[in-house]
Amino acid sequence: MRKSENTKEAPGRLSTRAQKQQGANVSAVKHKPVIRYSAVLSFLLALMVSLCHNPSEGSPVTEFMSADELKPGMKGTGRTVFSGTEISEFEVEILGVLKNIYPKGDLILARLHNEVLDKTGLIAGMSGSPVYIDGKLIGAVAYGWGFTKETIAGITPIMEMLSLLDEDTGTKPAAWHGRHFSRELSQPLSVGRYKYNRIVVNTEDQPPSEYPPSAIVLNAIATPVMVGGFMPEVLNEMEPVFGKFGLMPVQTGGHDDKTSGKLVPGAVVGVQLLSGDCELSASGTVTYCRDGKILAFGHPFMARGKVDLPMTNGSIQAIVPSHAFSFKLSSSGAVVGRIGRDTRVAIGGELGKFAQTTSSRIRIRTEDESKEFNYRMIRDEFWTPNLLSWCLLNSILSSGMSVEKSASLSMRIRLADFREPIVIENVFSKSIPAQNAAPLKWQAEVPKLLRSIMTNQFREVSVENIDVEIELSDKPVTAMIESIRIDKSEVEPGDDVNLSIVLKPYGAEYTTLRTALPIPEDLPDGEITIFVCDARNSVRMTAARNPGKHKAHSFDRLVEILQEGEKNNEIAVRLFLPRGGITVQGKELPSLPGSLISIMSSSRETGIGRLTGEISRRIPTRWVVSGCHQLVIKVKAN
Repeated sequence: MRKSENTKEAPGRLSTRAQKQQGANVSAVKHKPVIRYSAVLSFLLALMVSLCHNPSEGSPVTEFMSADELKPGMKGTGRTVFSGTEISEFEVEILGVLKNIYPKGDLILARLHNEVLDKTGLIAGMSGSPVYIDGKLIGAVAYGWGFTKETIAGITPIMEMLSLLDEDTGTKPAAWHGRHFSRELSQPLSVGRYKYNRIVVNTEDQPPSEYPPSAIVLNAIATPVMVGGFMPEVLNEMEPVFGKFGLMPVQTGGHDDKTSGKLVPGAVVGVQLLSGDCELSASGTVTYCRDGKILAFGHPFMARGKVDLPMTNGSIQAIVPSHAFSFKLSSSGAVVGRIGRDTRVAIGGELGKFAQTTSSRIRIRTEDESKEFNYRMIRDEFWTPNLLSWCLLNSILSSGMSVEKSASLSMRIRLADFREPIVIENVFSKSIPAQNAAPLKWQAEVPKLLRSIMTNQFREVSVENIDVEIELSDKPVTAMIESIRIDKSEVEPGDDVNLSIVLKPYGAEYTTLRTALPIPEDLPDGEITIFVCDARNSVRMTAARNPGKHKAHSFDRLVEILQEGEKNNEIAVRLFLPRGGITVQGKELPSLPGSLISIMSSSRETGIGRLTGEISRRIPTRWVVSGCHQLVIKVKAN
């Protein structure tokens, strides 16, 4: 049987026609013993090679074609999934190679064609789709050119991607997102009836008007992030954050553990950011596999360098066409490995190894019921606080509540290598229209506290578990400090001053709190000031008078500051004294002789600051307190 010269077979795959032909040849061997032994041996060797070089079955491709070997007009095939887990092919025509389009990097320009792509253009989720010329892998579809009737793509050369397979460690690279590379073409490039003399590889969110009309602008193909279980309000919070990384959140059905697709070239690969009661999973395409390691995407995911992210298989539910950018609607499958590298040219993963993740339990309590939500998220100093914030908001909204509530918050953070859990508690009240004070944004407090721990400058931390308990109430729990009184305006050293604090709770009668303040026995004649204020004013006062007090110089000190921080339901009573001390690396040294304070304050060493002498105490209340008052007391020494 004669094979048509115009028929092109998939690289390494035996077509139905070829299988029938080989069956006929084998039959011929049985009935024609005169066939030479060398011909039979050649056929068997060819069959073995074709089976060993079948990229669709996950066997390693041993032949590559470098960008230097490519010429305009060469044709080949690419592979990706358009439905389910079935790998489909599309035609590829090489338009040219853009040399050094970015530092030490080339880009292959090609035209793509098949029945689907002709209708949709490039599809978000195709990133990583392998492209073959004469059965040799040349690279991964990674960049797209919008606003054109033809499907023009930028292909990342495979020779630049292969180094990731041998790298086990790495550091965060220079920021890739937010940059673009532009270069004049040595010869104008004709696409249809238009000619272009400049190419721009762009990862910035700049409109096309920012570039000349004679430029081809190739943007990294957007990576769809499948969003499952989140309320629309939370999705709105996500979009600007994901957009900074070229990620496109899409509401979908979420997780499907029954997906059986193998991670082979052209298959769907997922990067799982969050699982549990909600899911976030990015979707792309596998480019190449070797010895249990995979390459995918052909461009950065988040440009984080060394990463530790769960890797899943997946399937495609549908292709959603769009004039702006079509995308694959996918479902992530089971976790089958981990992504360890996220670089300019690809992401790199390994099967059978699993990422370390952070578990989180969020309990929402009201007067009527209690609900619990469980999540597992990636460990990353940028993403973990954001993910926790979205999970917290979603848990509240899913409980039929809103964030415009009074809240009692307790957060327990357990680190992998720290002696004990970090426990942080606070109280917040819903806003009162009659009050001028801005409401305390308690929902922003949780990620803020977590971020301060994960981004600390003293040591790396690995967050194993985060438990958050929130008790919500519709009732405002605020109280204003109306006035303060003292039982004497003139005191002697060693006396006690009895202080009365008058509060006006919202919707309740006035109430008075009392406390006694001791006057130090060694005070000289003069005046001292009593301040009675809420937590926010007290923190500002500390920053102004004792700037080194709340400055951490070690991780242990940072934890102390977070755990011992002033709470919104506390009244701060502070008696400032006409004596002081110094702070050394955040440690207070009060009551030093004046001469020593003068010497140390003029030190040429950093980390030393003046300390204002004071007596302070905190008075807990049942309300979120606001207001600040002060009184002056005369001291008359004997």
